Amino acid sequence: MKTSARVLALLTAVLLAIGCLAACHGKDAVVATCTANDKTYTLTAGQYAFALIAADSEARTKVGENLTDAEKNAGTEIDYFSKSIDDKDYVTWVEERAEEILREYFYIASEFDRAGLELSESDATSKDSYFSYLWSMNGYQYICEPNGASFDSFTAVESVLSYQRNTLFNHIYGAEGTDPVSEEEKTAALLEHFAVADVITLDPSTLKEAPAEGEETPEQTDEEKEAETAALKEQARAQLQGYADRINNGVSFSVIYYEFNGTQPSEEEEEEDPADHKHPQDTLATVYGDEDTTVSNALFAKVKACEVGKATVVETDDGKFALVLRQEITDDPYYADDLADEILSLLKGDEFDEQIKAGGKKLDVQINDYERDHIKVKNIDYSAYNEYMNALYSQYGQ
Repeated sequence: MKTSARVLALLTAVLLAIGCLAACHGKDAVVATCTANDKTYTLTAGQYAFALIAADSEARTKVGENLTDAEKNAGTEIDYFSKSIDDKDYVTWVEERAEEILREYFYIASEFDRAGLELSESDATSKDSYFSYLWSMNGYQYICEPNGASFDSFTAVESVLSYQRNTLFNHIYGAEGTDPVSEEEKTAALLEHFAVADVITLDPSTLKEAPAEGEETPEQTDEEKEAETAALKEQARAQLQGYADRINNGVSFSVIYYEFNGTQPSEEEEEEDPADHKHPQDTLATVYGDEDTTVSNALFAKVKACEVGKATVVETDDGKFALVLRQEITDDPYYADDLADEILSLLKGDEFDEQIKAGGKKLDVQINDYERDHIKVKNIDYSAYNEYMNALYSQYGQ
């Protein structure tokens, strides 16, 4: 399944700190019910705690984004519960966001059923394998199980929040949807948010000659260092400009690329079929996106500013140089197809999110306060998960 950027962002936010706090009450106790389309939907204690900790994860991210430099560099643990978000105390914000998430869950599930939708066979298969991977390999079991959530609780809610959501989204805005996005809109978004180019990057510092064996690097004054840096930058620029001139005079980029890297194309690259839309026609090309995309790259604006078909040398923001041969992204049908889900998300994701929130607010949701109030934000326990992740970092030296 091609997962949209928005779905990936939701998965990341939810799963960074997923857990469930059933306390002394059973994880299968019903916390909330909703009747829609002549069907009753329920949310258990374990599933509600999933929403609560998803909200806590979002809250921690918001707090982190607003810390002062002094707080970031203090080297002490952040007291999240002393913070406020949107003029609300931390716990209140998390609890309200958790209720919003459970309403979104009910809305998506009920609309999915109302439309008579089913997950595709490929989605059903990838969902199960993906969740199993997250549970067993990414450590989510160390968050869920200590807090009373089973694997089934984890998958039940996330299946709705991600896979059913994505299916419903495409049912509305896809090519055969009830409110499809026009090809003109999709093409405009492709051109606005993405660019494709063949690029060679050169770091001037790699051109500095190493001292002869047995010799030490001589001490340099600040002026000498500045002069050397300027000379290396000019050398790098000149080298790439030489390549650019050759390309603009008819030499193919691939010849320059393999010459620069001292390699040869693989048999797969040599045999690539330009008419095969499952792969880009130019296997050396790179897609660059703006900050709203999943392929966001600092070089995007400079690539976008280059003339199509003309090899151009640009200086990057980190002091390197890049030879850019920009292509017209619409010339290769591969990109419109490969980026289709993300383009739809860029165009309609915010609108769909607002629809879900508004629809969730209108639902008649009955909440069992007794069961819900036993699942508290301040009881969330991340210790087992933190130990697991610290062990991984130690093992891999990260």
